[in-house]
Amino acid sequence: MMRTIELLIDLGFKINRPKNPSTPTKFSYNFGNLMLTAQLLLDEHFNPKIGFSGVELPARLVNLAEFELPMEVASYQQGVAMIVSQIWPGFAPMRPTPWFDDGGRWQMHLPINRERDADEQTPKYDKYLQLMESQLIGYKMIFEATDQRVGLDTPWPEHLTEDEVDLLKSRLRSCMPSNGMITDLWDWDVDFAELLEDDWYYAAIFGDVGCVENCAQRLADFFQEKATEYDMDYDQSGDPEWFSDHVREEATKFVLGWRRKVSEVYGFGAAPAPAPAT
Repeated sequence: MMRTIELLIDLGFKINRPKNPSTPTKFSYNFGNLMLTAQLLLDEHFNPKIGFSGVELPARLVNLAEFELPMEVASYQQGVAMIVSQIWPGFAPMRPTPWFDDGGRWQMHLPINRERDADEQTPKYDKYLQLMESQLIGYKMIFEATDQRVGLDTPWPEHLTEDEVDLLKSRLRSCMPSNGMITDLWDWDVDFAELLEDDWYYAAIFGDVGCVENCAQRLADFFQEKATEYDMDYDQSGDPEWFSDHVREEATKFVLGWRRKVSEVYGFGAAPAPAPAT
């Protein structure tokens, strides 16, 4: 399960905190031709829900989006599919919005389709899992016999073409957390994912769980280096040790959030990634 508010933040909805604490916080997303807002509401039985509303831009009152979502959805894919399915037919964002395109392909995750599929289909292994089944069973049995995890090499796209690598990175970048202190570097046109080079990039996403700490530390060191270079006014505490710990914590949250989103969107059990255009 995933909280709907967390989903909105992951999708890049802007948080609009009211000055009056008694007024609900609003979330908004600008598609370029639709400003979609969401906020906490209570139904007639005083049960909480998330209400959405939006008018086509410029505001001509031609098309109106108005719908509700529960406080929790079954998965990231289901939440995205529910939002996309509720906006009027034929809508296409003016601004590039990868998750909106994904939602159109994830309609099978809608509650009604999940129930239908559960009745009509039997569970199937992902094709990749079928191909790797023997090796994975071997690693599992060694772990069970020795109680020691068998390390696997970090996947590295060494045999991919340049276009295939670009496609892979595009999918991975779409899963990057868009909130938090680390991504403030983007406001300074600092592309840390590229500047830290591929060894960091693939270890952060595909590496063993033991890679998380090292990748987070490298990201934290890079952030502090750029904060000093660009004279970013972040360390207002006057305590360098506290600031270093704080940046490392933010970097760890970024790496873990990125890995979690990749797992939700492209992991086993998720909808297959679309085939590259030919």
